[in-house]
Amino acid sequence: SELDANFDINKFVHHAVYNKNQNRIEMYLRSLEKQIVNIPKADLVLEIKKDELIHTENSFKFTISQIKEMSAMSNFQIQDMWCDEKRYFGLVLLSKNN
Repeated sequence: SELDANFDINKFVHHAVYNKNQNRIEMYLRSLEKQIVNIPKADLVLEIKKDELIHTENSFKFTISQIKEMSAMSNFQIQDMWCDEKRYFGLVLLSKNN
């Protein structure tokens, strides 16, 4: 790694939680065992407990009306939108307003 850390990825599993209040999926790595990780270039040693979580990502979910509102506030408009059958996931093509 760029920081010369000795993370053993086989000692972690992915752990996902849906945070209803924040309307987002939170991604974590959960340690499968107690471990010590050295990160020399950051002058850091981490003592990670078994089942300890490391928060790695937030994936926010927006309604179509929220996307339209945010787009308009940023001077963009929706050109096209593609969604899965249940409308759980979508891809939005925006263009800048003139």
